[in-house]
Amino acid sequence: SRVKEINSIAPIYDTKFGNIDINKILDLHAFEQNIKLNTEDRGSFHDSRISTISFDFDLTAPSHFENLDKFLQNVLWESKVLGKDVEVHRSKGVIIDTEKTYVLQGVRDTYDLIESPSTELKRSKLVFIGKNLVKDDFLIDFEIFTGIKPN
Repeated sequence: SRVKEINSIAPIYDTKFGNIDINKILDLHAFEQNIKLNTEDRGSFHDSRISTISFDFDLTAPSHFENLDKFLQNVLWESKVLGKDVEVHRSKGVIIDTEKTYVLQGVRDTYDLIESPSTELKRSKLVFIGKNLVKDDFLIDFEIFTGIKPN
């Protein structure tokens, strides 16, 4: 089905007039166990102007986390990457600090970094979905803000 093409792990429930057990759709704690981000850079199923970019990196110093936050603020609040306009609709990620793991969840200019249990991921990862996203620009701007060379 079309939903499975867009999100292969989303459960599908048959309902009548929107009647559904509320526990099936709210308070799922989807990011509390075995955090994984299975992403690939690709266009959207909905709109060819929308793309997904992702990259991995390593945080090795406390200042990296502060600079990562400044990078996110520039991208999400100022809608700029290397001084160019971008339109980020969704951001997500796993940030593995030297002592803690965080999950990034963002919609447009609103985002949160939530402390999370450990993950099987070995490196931090950021994912952005939106318009005018050029991966090379993100990689360069990320390195300028954080001093970290992403992959």
